[in-house]
Amino acid sequence: MRKASPAELNERSNQVTQARAAVRRALGAGRLSITDVMREQPPELGDRTLFEILLMARHIGRRRLRALNGQAVADDMNLAKTLADADEATREWVVAHALRSSPPNVWQQLHEVP
Repeated sequence: MRKASPAELNERSNQVTQARAAVRRALGAGRLSITDVMREQPPELGDRTLFEILLMARHIGRRRLRALNGQAVADDMNLAKTLADADEATREWVVAHALRSSPPNVWQQLHEVP
């Protein structure tokens, strides 16, 4: 296997950074929701903690995140896990609690989406 040159490594790093920034902008603008991220688990965010992802989202600031974390601790959930390491129950909890007015059975509805 051929070793990548520094220029190739730099180009790959730039591509990953740009892809991650695009997802972050989409979350912040509301074009992508926390629900979408938890369901699709974009690889660009796989190494980011759930805390970081929640802070990227629209209408979730530090105060809201602090309240969510308190609720997560009480419910024995860990928002310090990376998206890649978060199990389905944790991702379901995030979807159900991050949205101020989640519809009933939101996680089941996600599984029905093609």
